[in-house]
Amino acid sequence: ALSQPIGMGDHLIKDLIFDLSKRRNLMLERLRALPGVTCEQALGGFFVFPDVIEYGLSSKEMSDFLLDHADVAVVPGSAFGAAGEVCLRFLFTSPIDEIELGLDRVESALATL
Repeated sequence: ALSQPIGMGDHLIKDLIFDLSKRRNLMLERLRALPGVTCEQALGGFFVFPDVIEYGLSSKEMSDFLLDHADVAVVPGSAFGAAGEVCLRFLFTSPIDEIELGLDRVESALATL
């Protein structure tokens, strides 16, 4: 037997989707505003893959740089195969204020390159 009628949690799912959409849109907007960064909207998931090739670093070098100089952890695109080498993977599951702080740090660190 079901403990709750089917559809009873639909509003929770809609709220979650709305909240994640706001976080994704903020991250896309901020990343796209950075010089040398391009970023397309993914069709699904909780992440974005900005292209950072214009900085001349490998995705591993860039992820290490951001960890060391911005205290921001990202996944190098090379972890997803050769085609990902020009990208980084950023998750947008953190609260908006943490996303903003992290992107502020990324912006400041990239400005030193």
